[in-house]
Amino acid sequence: MISPGEFLLRLLVALLLGLAIGLEREFRSDSPRAAGMRTLALVSMGSALFTLISAYGFAAFTGPEYARTDPSRIAAQIVTGIGFLGAGAILARRQSVRGLTTAAAVWATAAIGMAGGLGLYLEAAGATVLGLGVLEALRPLESRLFPQHQQSRIRLRIHPNATGDPLEAIQTACHDLNLAPKRLTLHESPRGALIELDFPHHQAGDLLRLVQRLRALPMVRAIQTELPSPRR
Repeated sequence: MISPGEFLLRLLVALLLGLAIGLEREFRSDSPRAAGMRTLALVSMGSALFTLISAYGFAAFTGPEYARTDPSRIAAQIVTGIGFLGAGAILARRQSVRGLTTAAAVWATAAIGMAGGLGLYLEAAGATVLGLGVLEALRPLESRLFPQHQQSRIRLRIHPNATGDPLEAIQTACHDLNLAPKRLTLHESPRGALIELDFPHHQAGDLLRLVQRLRALPMVRAIQTELPSPRR
């Protein structure tokens, strides 16, 4: 058995390491994520707690009068159970799938939490650093190697009391600049509709001209953009 202090220390370490990965996911999004800071912190801490329970919680039932127990059984089910949570972070929209990286982060965070629960502090911290390196350091390399995968996104928040058809005005602006969005998504909200435009393979200058055109529309309340960085 371990002391209560060591037990809580392992939970804290797992929570902090999961929090670090969750912060990276939050910083990479301008909207609330399905699996962000709080979610990944709880995933890591919960995995550590299950691991601790599996390793030490049944020590009193390991005598000869009890059936033989396998302390790894509960920990093994974490790998299966975490898949359901990861699946909730994946969004399928027509011909595209989003959230796979976040789902993979959930899966890896559960493993980090298990390592923390076993007291493998250095290994858990090293896995966290490696995970953050994959999420951050490989991003610019991926953009250089696969520029065709880059997409630009423009989000428009429409005034709730706007008059006229915003989709018609947006499509007219795109047509005038010879820009064709790959996908146009409309989200209704009491605060005003949210319209998302996804553009593949377009120059940033063309999209900036479109943003200026859209900003001039009286029905547009706010604009957010995700434009690929220019290649050097």
